[in-house]
Amino acid sequence: EMGKMASDLGTSTDEISALAKSMDSMKMFQSTRSVQEFRAKFKEIMGAVKEVSKTLQTTLEESLQVIGDLKQQGFHSAADITAQAAKMKAREATSGISVQTQSQFGQHGAQMARSQGMRGKFGSEFLQRNVTHLGTAYRDMSPDMQERSEEMGGVENVAAQMSARQMRFLSSSRG
Repeated sequence: EMGKMASDLGTSTDEISALAKSMDSMKMFQSTRSVQEFRAKFKEIMGAVKEVSKTLQTTLEESLQVIGDLKQQGFHSAADITAQAAKMKAREATSGISVQTQSQFGQHGAQMARSQGMRGKFGSEFLQRNVTHLGTAYRDMSPDMQERSEEMGGVENVAAQMSARQMRFLSSSRG
């Protein structure tokens, strides 16, 4: 079975074994209770690894790291993970903000949301969208507006401040 999977992914059984060890260290199999559940979960994750690898044009190991980061942010199903990876790649193309940087913002956004009693997935997506929108708008801003943005800590900091305020409002009695 591992041989077929390795062939499907265009890699070796050694790399599949290494990926399985990484998945285990990321606690991706924690909820499995039987060999059948483990196999199903492993196939699901490997399918996501393959899809994310294609989408982001990364190695399988790098894709697994992205998946681990997304799981920490609150994206759990393979469908949610692959969709979020595709969004991040599209945002990279439009804003110039790398997938890795977006992932860092996703972690920060997830933490902000959780601190307000919201789901991490919401905060991750929320902050990434705000950073992307402001990053894209920054290119079209007048030099004065760009300077003000820089004085406030740059586009990323402005987006984080905006997102935090919006999340606080949404979690308040007025939101």
